[in-house]
Amino acid sequence: MRFTPKLIVATMSNNVSRIDQAAAASLPDMPGALDYLKTYPKANISYVARRFHVHRRTLSNHRDGRSKLVGKKLNGGHNKIMKSEYTQAIFLYIENQAHAGFAATKEMIQGVIGYLLAQEEPPRPMPSIN
Repeated sequence: MRFTPKLIVATMSNNVSRIDQAAAASLPDMPGALDYLKTYPKANISYVARRFHVHRRTLSNHRDGRSKLVGKKLNGGHNKIMKSEYTQAIFLYIENQAHAGFAATKEMIQGVIGYLLAQEEPPRPMPSIN
């Protein structure tokens, strides 16, 4: 089966939705943990941290208002080339190629990235090989 850019995008979008559903159960949920602690203030902090997949010390700091990010303006992150969904899709494409017995080359991956960026509004230019 020959992979065309449209087929690659269709395959990647199907796989990304499956990954999002599977990974959602194991993602850290700091807001959920803080809400739980507000509802149950006597709950064991270690138990809540394990249940919501967050670090115990970080949860404790957030609860007590000692977080480094509380009240701080976040800077940076404006130079990202791709959306996080695209990154997940690229990894899935590489994995699918490996399972099919074909190693994905740099040129193949760059072609897929270029195609994804060209589909955006407005179309974005092809990134460098780096």
